[in-house]
Formats: sequence, structure tokens, C-alpha cells
Amino acid sequence: MNKKIIISFFAAVLAVTLFLSTGFLTILNLQKIEMVKEQLSTYNLLISTYMEEDNIQDLKKFDTMADSLRITLISREGYVLYDSIETLSGENFSEREEIIQARDKGWGSQVRTSQTTGDNRIYYATLLENGTVIRSSVVSTAIQIGGVVNGYIIGIFIISMGISFFLAKRISKYLVEPIKEMTYATERIA
Repeated sequence: MNKKIIISFFAAVLAVTLFLSTGFLTILNLQKIEMVKEQLSTYNLLISTYMEEDNIQDLKKFDTMADSLRITLISREGYVLYDSIETLSGENFSEREEIIQARDKGWGSQVRTSQTTGDNRIYYATLLENGTVIRSSVVSTAIQIGGVVNGYIIGIFIISMGISFFLAKRISKYLVEPIKEMTYATERIA
């Protein structure tokens, strides 16, 4: 009986800890994605302000802005006019979700795997006055939470499991002790 109480208590604490850790990581991830989108929006504003009318050469100045920053200029028809990472392809980008959103409401964002580079990216697209779309993206490190956070979570998890095991033993002792005394007393009476 003592063992069942310890296992039940331990399982409950484990379930709650896993649930809270998952929730915490999800919220942390979503906040980081939103922060990156705001940063990409600022990049797009900076690029569109600095860029002269349809001068693609101005975009090349931003190539060194950040190592993982990808800048793409997309024509009204959806074709790539400039891409800071890849050579130009004949691919039409007008069906990409962030481009559709940008054409509808002036801006759009999407987190997805890049069809060109194959890595997971956060995209932010801004519609310019001339009908072209400037799109910036970065590799999504938010999805891959850093080792420091994982280390803290694992440490907290181990400590909470140790504390829960200690508490489970103490609680089960307090619960089982009176039952044992009653069993002993009834055996003496019978």
C-alpha cells in the first residue's frame, strides 16, 4: 500500500511537471517568434526606406546586416527580383502565405520550412508602394530552444522529482501508519 501511494504521488507530480514544462516552452517559443517578427518588420522598414526606387543594387548593401538574414525582393507578378542567399530562380512566390497576406493587408508573416534552403525560417513580408514585396527571413532558432534553457529545465525537473519522492514517502508514512495501528489493534482483539 505504501508503494502504491508513492507511485501515484510521483506519477501525479511527473505529469504536472511535464505539462507545465511543455506550456512554458511553448509560450517561450511563441514570444521569441513574435520578437523575431517585430525585428524583421523593422528590417523591412529600414530596407524599404533606404532603397531607392527599384534599385536592386541598394539591397546588396544589406547582405552583411546579419549572417542568417535572407532578403528577397519579389515583383508584382511574384517573381524574385533579388535574393540575398540564392541565385535567382524562375519560381513564382505569389502563392506563398506571407506574400498573399502582404498583398491583402500590407504585411504578412509565416513560420515554415523554406522550399529553397530546406531550413526552418520565420518570414516577414511587406508590400511596398510600387507593388513589389520585400521579404526578410531568419533561420528559426526559436524552435530549437538553446542548451542553457534545456539545462535549467532538466535541473529543475530532477530537483522536483527528488522533492516529490521525499514528500511522497513522508505522506505515505503518515497515511499508512494509522492503518497499520488499526490493523494491529483489530488483530489483537480477534
